Amino acid sequence: MLDSDIPSLFQVPVKLMNQQMKRNPDRFPKDFCFQLTKEEILRSQFATSSSWGGRRYLPYVYTEQGIIALAGVLRSGLADIMAVEISRVFVSMRRFILENGDLIKRVAELQSRQIAFENETARKFDAFFLRRRKVVPQVDDFSREKQGKDGKSREKHAGICEEVATRDHRSNLKRTENGAGRADSSA
Repeated sequence: MLDSDIPSLFQVPVKLMNQQMKRNPDRFPKDFCFQLTKEEILRSQFATSSSWGGRRYLPYVYTEQGIIALAGVLRSGLADIMAVEISRVFVSMRRFILENGDLIKRVAELQSRQIAFENETARKFDAFFLRRRKVVPQVDDFSREKQGKDGKSREKHAGICEEVATRDHRSNLKRTENGAGRADSSA
């Protein structure tokens, strides 16, 4: 937890809390409490200090053990109660992770299988439409293609497009006529 978040638990100012930590360095080894670097602060998007207010020092971060050690050096009734509650919360978090470890692994496996399935489906989808595109040429494909010496590639393409458009138009007309005939006979 950041040092600025802990005072709400112990009802003490940040300055007093950090002073107690500095006065008792033997109770706060590096794995109990450490100070963030400027890069870490910028990465985590915390507000930086300015000349007219804000923090003038880098914030400290306390681990579970560091918070319990703080409760010991602050010597207040509320600090003792909070230390016990914090210990209970961390114990219940650990228990949850241990009890649900298999479930967490299964979710991770399902997630990786889902990603693999999505990638395979996308690959098949692309392959299908690339094959189809080669079978039925698109207008843009021929316009990008270099024109032959005799200019016949564009003419050939125009003929294919006309043929396909005419066939589609005829089938649409038949569908319309059949639909209209049914509508008239039912009236």
